[in-house]
Amino acid sequence: MMLHKLTHRCKTPENLFLKAVSRRTSVAGTSVLLQLPTARMLQTASAAHATPAASTHQVATHMAADSIMPAALAGSQLIKPLLLVSDLDDTLLGNAIKDVDSHSTTFKTVWERSRALGINCKLAINTGRTLPLFEEAWQQKQHLLPEPDIIIGGVGTRIYYNTATGWLEDSGWTQHMNVDWDSRGAKAAMDNIVTTFGRDNVVYREPVEMHDHKLTVLYQ
Repeated sequence: MMLHKLTHRCKTPENLFLKAVSRRTSVAGTSVLLQLPTARMLQTASAAHATPAASTHQVATHMAADSIMPAALAGSQLIKPLLLVSDLDDTLLGNAIKDVDSHSTTFKTVWERSRALGINCKLAINTGRTLPLFEEAWQQKQHLLPEPDIIIGGVGTRIYYNTATGWLEDSGWTQHMNVDWDSRGAKAAMDNIVTTFGRDNVVYREPVEMHDHKLTVLYQ
């Protein structure tokens, strides 16, 4: 079994901490480097041990998973359960300056194949976006990303779980946010900042970007 490791070096999908992914080889002991768009994305370990004979069910499962994969990535998968927590903007999604979308599709391919093989992997998106703004990005970019299991939104002020009926807010976490939180005091302090710097220089963002526990201003 060939092992590749991914290390967390910068905020791009190819460097997300996936711990380990594997590529099966037909010849035991043969080293295979999975070629991906960004250099050093995967580092070759070793392939010194033969893979045990697979059951008929395992073979059928692998064949089904391979059928949805591009040829260059067929056989790539996570090798152990994993909870991956990642930022969204400039990490899984690019912008006008930083194009990471092509790497995100590679990540999606490996992730979805792992799930198809029954590996217990969960994806949490930790973003400054509120849920409506995440859903807006998801509608535009869902072809690039695996569907997340958890959204940690509003820079940690809300948590949502992906359910069969849609996103379910963690009411316990929202109640925890209310402990010792003075929403009116926070708004008054932010209003004072806007007044001090001038409304031509500091403005509130759109209401969809804010809620009781998150106030957002833009310094122009």
